[in-house]
Amino acid sequence: MAFQLKQTKQRNGRIYLEIVDSVYIKSKGYAVPTVIKKIGYLDDEQKTYVDPIAFYKAEAKRMEEKRNVFNNEGIPYITPEKRLGYFLYHRVLKKLNLSPLFDTFDRESKAQYKIEEIFNFLTYTRAIYPASKIESFNRCYDSYFETYNFSDSQMYAGLQKLGEESQAVIEYVNMQYENVYGKRDLSKTYFDCSNFYFEIDQDCFDYYKQSGPSKENHIGAIIGMGLLLDAEAIPYTYKIYPGNGDERPIHREVIADMKEANNIRGKVIRVADKGLNSAENIIDAKRNGDGYIFSRQVKRIRPEEKATILSEEGWFDVYEKLSEKDIKDGKTASYLYSIKVWIDNYDYEFENKTHTYREKRLVIYSPSYAKKEKLEREKMLLNADKKTLGDIKRDRLGTATKYYDLVSEDGNLLNSKNTEFVRRNSKIAEDEEMDGIYMIVTSEINLNYEQIREIYGSLWEIEESFRILKTQFETRPIHVSTLNAIFGHFLTCYVALFLTRVLQKKELVYKSKDENGKEITVRHSASEIIKFAKHFKAFPIGNEKYHLTGYTDVLKTFEIVTKKKVNKRVQSEKELKNFFTL
Repeated sequence: MAFQLKQTKQRNGRIYLEIVDSVYIKSKGYAVPTVIKKIGYLDDEQKTYVDPIAFYKAEAKRMEEKRNVFNNEGIPYITPEKRLGYFLYHRVLKKLNLSPLFDTFDRESKAQYKIEEIFNFLTYTRAIYPASKIESFNRCYDSYFETYNFSDSQMYAGLQKLGEESQAVIEYVNMQYENVYGKRDLSKTYFDCSNFYFEIDQDCFDYYKQSGPSKENHIGAIIGMGLLLDAEAIPYTYKIYPGNGDERPIHREVIADMKEANNIRGKVIRVADKGLNSAENIIDAKRNGDGYIFSRQVKRIRPEEKATILSEEGWFDVYEKLSEKDIKDGKTASYLYSIKVWIDNYDYEFENKTHTYREKRLVIYSPSYAKKEKLEREKMLLNADKKTLGDIKRDRLGTATKYYDLVSEDGNLLNSKNTEFVRRNSKIAEDEEMDGIYMIVTSEINLNYEQIREIYGSLWEIEESFRILKTQFETRPIHVSTLNAIFGHFLTCYVALFLTRVLQKKELVYKSKDENGKEITVRHSASEIIKFAKHFKAFPIGNEKYHLTGYTDVLKTFEIVTKKKVNKRVQSEKELKNFFTL
């Protein structure tokens, strides 16, 4: 027997579609049709598909072919499971209600698949089973509780469409986010850039996929991504740019786009690390009525600034803050770091003009950071000492080059046999003076040092965001090569990150009390949420029952927040639907 499309004319005159299978009943001596999948009314499906009859006949044929392959496979190593942890992402997407936008795309393209299904599938899969698109399709297509109706080739076509419309999707997501969770706090923004490498032939380069070293030291085709977070560290937007391009202009472009999209006329404090600290970015911020908090490389500052830092005047020590219980127990506060703060006018040269701005400089000395820098330099020097003269002449010292000199008797370094490779001890001593010291530069002279450190300190969340994209979501290596497919790939990776942050900051959050009775906010790290989503599964045990595994405190928080009792080891298929309902 085979799966077939059944068309039944109802009393109201409408035709109802089902995919059925004929099951032979020995006691009756004939085959009985069994409904495998209920589709819906033909006239409704015609709103989505040009020819629903042809589409679902092909779907029935595909299901039959898949069953035949399955029936002839060997015994599986593991019990076929259903992935359940994605329900967290499903719930947020359902709240955001992106369907109106995707319905518009469907009407425009008239494709025989639903773009929203492909978007949801690729977003869930990026979070819980990141892999190449075809592996994601093969491993996850039938492992969700939702039923999908697209082929692997349609998935790639849908990815292309998502890439074409990626900017519209981002804008719609932001609009729906504000409808659900309230207006974004854009008084402060956090920005950083990184690059991602490809698993493609180097002949496939185009404007975006440029050749160069990635931040994982992979030589080949790379693409850059600038990521912007709002004041709560929830992703707001991103921008793709050529992988070997300058990151600093991207910061200005993304900020300008954000302000225009939201009609922002007020001040935005731009927060970024030393890689984005340039005269042009500072001048751009001031011209547009914005402020900035940037870190700065202290080992490349002017001599007069270095003298100010190394002077013993103006430093004060900061100690850990003790609770009332610690004080009662007689605990002594330990030293954390030292700080020096001053305000002065500083000149920035750009386009043959001098721009003078009043800035606050915050310099912090951290003993733990000093120890880290010293160990890193010693390791670098030891590795450099092992290099041969040939390596050195071929410029294979990397960042250690500044600590060495090539000296020869005749001045001909390339051919001289009497060339010596010697350490520049004066340069090493010069850098040692600044070990453990970092500087924050800001236009916000009315903020105290604690406020500045707190605002700048949140920048770690954008660094973590890139770490999540690269490791847990495996955004790179990129396995697609056409431009729109690349854009579609980054869109689904970005949305998976966005949803994770919404879960972390908005959904899986509740108030509790600590052991001293003080009110605290309970939330989970992004890694905890992703880990739960990956490992929370349901294994079929017969009679439409499932055995659930992968419990963590994330599920406990879900129960507290939603007031749903779902922590039960064995559940029916009907009970599992509770995870997906709002």
